[in-house]
Amino acid sequence: MLTETLGQPTVYLDNWALNDIATANALCSRFVSAMTRKSGTLRISVSNIVELLKQTDSAQVKQILHLIDAVDTGFINVNFGEVIRQENRLLIDPTECENPSREFTVIYNYLLALQWPEVWSIADIVQHVLANSDNRVFLQSYGSFADKMKAFFSVHRANPEYMKKEVARSYSGRQQKPKYCTATRELVTHSFDFIIQNREMNMPAKEWHDLYHTIVPVAYCDIVFVDGRWADFVSQSGLKPPAIAAVFKKQSLDAGMDAIEGWEPSVEL
Repeated sequence: MLTETLGQPTVYLDNWALNDIATANALCSRFVSAMTRKSGTLRISVSNIVELLKQTDSAQVKQILHLIDAVDTGFINVNFGEVIRQENRLLIDPTECENPSREFTVIYNYLLALQWPEVWSIADIVQHVLANSDNRVFLQSYGSFADKMKAFFSVHRANPEYMKKEVARSYSGRQQKPKYCTATRELVTHSFDFIIQNREMNMPAKEWHDLYHTIVPVAYCDIVFVDGRWADFVSQSGLKPPAIAAVFKKQSLDAGMDAIEGWEPSVEL
C-alpha cells in the first residue's frame, strides 16, 4: 500500500520554471539547498510530463530529471474535476483522510510495469514514462482538451445575456466562503470568469493547459511558479496565502526562491 507524507513547503513548478531552475547551475543549487534545508517537497504532475514529452533537447530533459531526483518529490493530480469530486467525497464523509490532490495512478502503473521493484524514485518513473510513451497520444489528448475549452468559451462569450448573468454571479461568488477547506472550486469559478469576461483575451492551445498548472497547485501547494497571465489571475481572485499558495511568475523568480528559503509554516507569505 502506498502512503505519502508531504514536507513543507510544498512547491509546484510550471515547466518554464523547471527548465529555468534545472538548467542554471547556481539557481539549481540554490533551489536544491533550500528545499533540502527546509525539508520541502517538490510536486510534479502529468501535465509536466506531457510538456517534457514535447521537449527536443535531451540535455535539458536530463537536467530536469536530475533536479527532480535531487529533492524530495511527489506527484500531484492537477485534474481539477477529479480533485473536486474527491473533495465532495470528503464533504459527505469527513472520516475519509486521503489528500484529494494525491496522484498514485502514475506510480502504480510504473510499479506494475516493472513488477514492483524494491528501489525506485519519482525521477525513475518520469524517465520511464518519457522513454515508453507514444507522445502522439498525449499530444492528441492535449489538443482535444484545448479545442473543447475554446469552443465552450466562444459560445458563452457571444451570448450577451449569459455575460450579464456571469458578471453578477462572479461578484456574488466572491462574497461566498469556500465550500471545502481548499479553494479548488473557487479558483475554477474565478478562472472561468476571468476568461469569459476578458473577451479579447487570446487563448492559444498551451494556455488552456496552464489551467492545470494553476488551479490545483495553487489550491494545494504552499509556493507555486506559473506563467505571468495566471499569476496575475490569482492576484485578482481575492484569495490570498495561506488560504492558497504564494504565486510567482518568471519576473519574480528570485522572490519565489527567497520565499522558499525563508519559508515558515506559521507566517503568511
